[in-house]
Amino acid sequence: MKEKAVDLRPGWIIQYEGRQFAVLSTRTVKSGTGGGAFIQTEMRNIQTGSKAQTAFRSTDTIERLSTEELECTFLYKEGEDYVFMNMEDYSQITVSAETIGDDVAFLSDGINVRLKLVDGSVLAVEFPTTVICTVVETDPQIKGATATAMDKPAILDNGIRVVVPSFVNVGEKIVIKTATREYSERYKEGK
Repeated sequence: MKEKAVDLRPGWIIQYEGRQFAVLSTRTVKSGTGGGAFIQTEMRNIQTGSKAQTAFRSTDTIERLSTEELECTFLYKEGEDYVFMNMEDYSQITVSAETIGDDVAFLSDGINVRLKLVDGSVLAVEFPTTVICTVVETDPQIKGATATAMDKPAILDNGIRVVVPSFVNVGEKIVIKTATREYSERYKEGK
């Protein structure tokens, strides 16, 4: 179905230049010369997994693909593929690593995701906006660092490298934004 570029949203599957893309992020950028606004997007090519940045004029028309969405839970890895359970009918769905892309690092036992299908084929996996990870490697806390805003690199239990505040230590659970792979906050039990 045809949609205006100004309505473009993360999570959409679109047809662009003969290929299918999953929209990862969008932001509106105003032209300084009164020429209108542009929609800056980050998209992932569904076939290759490569990411691209594209700008659309707000007046452009986009071909949005009709998708079926299934709430699923990750079960296990089988060879190079990943198996999910459909929460409606408890059937199992196998998804390739290429379809999941770099976000495969966020898969953990029992994580709930949304599979996006076009014509019965899984084209994208939508993760929760945040996930909880454990810091497995980082520098020790610097005395008095809480008074100043200092950051340091850290490696998480899923292998992702992030920058964390200096007060975060090895073994702590933190909340990570899946879209940007950035530190959000310390994980608070029961929150």
